Amino acid sequence: MSNMAYEGFQFYSANAIHLQQKVRHALSVMSAEKEFPPSLNTSTKQLAKARKLVEEHLQTPTKRARFARIQGMFSKTVIVSLKTGTEAVIQFRYEPLDIAPFERAYKLLGSLVPKVELLQDDELHAADIWPVFMNCIPGDTWLVRSDRWDPKLNVVFVRSLGRALSRCYVDGSSAQVVKDTIRPKLEKLLASKQEEIQAFRSIIQELLDHVQQLEKLPLFQSHLDLNEMNVMVMDNGELSGILDWELSPPPTPFGMGCNRLSHYRWADQ
Repeated sequence: MSNMAYEGFQFYSANAIHLQQKVRHALSVMSAEKEFPPSLNTSTKQLAKARKLVEEHLQTPTKRARFARIQGMFSKTVIVSLKTGTEAVIQFRYEPLDIAPFERAYKLLGSLVPKVELLQDDELHAADIWPVFMNCIPGDTWLVRSDRWDPKLNVVFVRSLGRALSRCYVDGSSAQVVKDTIRPKLEKLLASKQEEIQAFRSIIQELLDHVQQLEKLPLFQSHLDLNEMNVMVMDNGELSGILDWELSPPPTPFGMGCNRLSHYRWADQ
């Protein structure tokens, strides 16, 4: 299969078009400065609400709350400190969250994946804001930590990431996934009249011509957006967590959805 076709598989992986739609939605939200209800229209009110949500959910008093240093495109994240000495996370999301990808990943990686719970709040839901609770993963994002540690720790990080991802192989048949999911999606794309897809017709056809090659590969739970903001690391370079699984498709043949790993290929040199 040509390099161009391989890149096509990456682009047309299970959730690629959905990802494009989510990015467009997020950009429109950001440009419009998402409006919170009057009870949450200031930073102070948002921090107080996050504390209240945690206290109600855990039945435990809190001490303080702060905004995460790096915010995602689809949410506003608050870290809440409890009087027990632990921390929890509240996300005010701009659209409902499907927690199934997190649950699949948690079964494979355990505590490296945050446990996510949807919270009920009628006022927020009426404003199209969806509160989510999750445990706080220790450490900091690779983007933040890598700027202030010894470059040799990049090797430690990449190796620990590799060990974690080696646990993401799953039982099952790639041939079945190709038959039920990948081939039908490619055929649908090939028949599409959308101009933005028409430009890729030759690539899509090449992918269809070689799609059976994927049947030989093991099934793998990939993370569709494994960028520098979605991996958490400790001061010693060890991986402490992988965030934001919501865009990750169900297991697919190994290699699909793994293109983000190229961000870290230099670190083991």
